[in-house]
Amino acid sequence: MKTLSAIIFISFFSLISYGRALTGSFKVNGEGTKFYPVIFTDGGWDSNVPTELFLGRSNVHTDVAWLGSLMSKFTFHTSSGGHQASFINADIRQGYTSFIAGWKDVTAVNNYKRIIIWLKGNATYYYNSNYEVSPLVYDGVANPITYVEMNVSNSTSINHTFKTSIDSYVNSQGISHSNAAYFSGGTFNFFGASVGIGTQDTNGYKLAVKGGIIAESVKVQILPAWPDYVFAKSYQLSDLSDTERFIKENGHLPGIPSASEVKANGIDLGEMNAKLLQKIEELTLHLIQKEKQNQDQEIRIKKLEEHYSKSKPE
Repeated sequence: MKTLSAIIFISFFSLISYGRALTGSFKVNGEGTKFYPVIFTDGGWDSNVPTELFLGRSNVHTDVAWLGSLMSKFTFHTSSGGHQASFINADIRQGYTSFIAGWKDVTAVNNYKRIIIWLKGNATYYYNSNYEVSPLVYDGVANPITYVEMNVSNSTSINHTFKTSIDSYVNSQGISHSNAAYFSGGTFNFFGASVGIGTQDTNGYKLAVKGGIIAESVKVQILPAWPDYVFAKSYQLSDLSDTERFIKENGHLPGIPSASEVKANGIDLGEMNAKLLQKIEELTLHLIQKEKQNQDQEIRIKKLEEHYSKSKPE
């Protein structure tokens, strides 16, 4: 009976500990143009659950007028010496400035159960977590600017100092996940802004892909006029002699971009298909003209042969 009571008490105490939010605040000193390493402990590691850390600044005037606001959530589990199943997922919303420049699990070669989050200097931060995270600031005031990531197996180390720019993997206004995402639902998925695959520079396009694309079908909605106008009676078909002269001078067909232009700017599939069809239709008209000329020549030759045959003395 005593053993059962002890188990119930421990279980109840564990539930209370997990449900109790841990809150606090800290100040990152240093310069406002730099992002300093702040260490957070993976308090949920030994309880076999991810640690959830909320970092925020509701008031844009905290520390100084219009410095900026931040709402963010970090869910993470550290490797702690190679146990794997580790990840850091971030969800960030901020205004007026960027407060977060990057993050890293610094426990691949030690068991300290810590991550770094680089935070903007000269700013106060408030946190809430499901387990103890014990923030340690390395800003040259609270602790030396450099955090030393130790390799306990060979006593080597990696120094982590401040950053002056935001790392490329950081989504400053949304979700950054360290693992793959699968969406298996059959309903409509919507992306309101641009999408980059393999690249972060969409160059103003809605979709940018660095690498190959394979598809069973591609439909291009043509915006330029489809070149049926080539068959209109008013269309001025260029002479082949003019086309020959243009090719000799420029090294490509008139109306078609050169190799250097394509290399620099790429091609628009819809526009290029329309241009190629225009050339095919022009070529078709030239062939029809040549066919008519050949037919006329055959008739004239036949008449000349008949005339010669009649006028030939026997």
